[in-house]
Amino acid sequence: MALIWSDKALADLFRIFEFNLGFSAERATKVQDRLVGAGHVLARRPLIGRPFAGPTVRLYSVTDIQYVIRYQIDGEDLTILRIRHTREKGEQGERP
Repeated sequence: MALIWSDKALADLFRIFEFNLGFSAERATKVQDRLVGAGHVLARRPLIGRPFAGPTVRLYSVTDIQYVIRYQIDGEDLTILRIRHTREKGEQGERP
């Protein structure tokens, strides 16, 4: 399955990296690598996330770092839509 990162997801990765860089470069790199790695896991096993909005949008929890990846399956494409910390509100005040 092809892995696609939406512009919003890429902006989330940058924002998350910058936030964690405030703690340390090591932490920022660890979180970044873990999130990118989780995207590759999803491309290999797209149904491991739980349904979120309709039959094609799902959520995958990266529990060790407390982030949630929202993604969509469309045929042979898997698009990462957004990435949020579990304590962070998303669009329109919703949780991931």
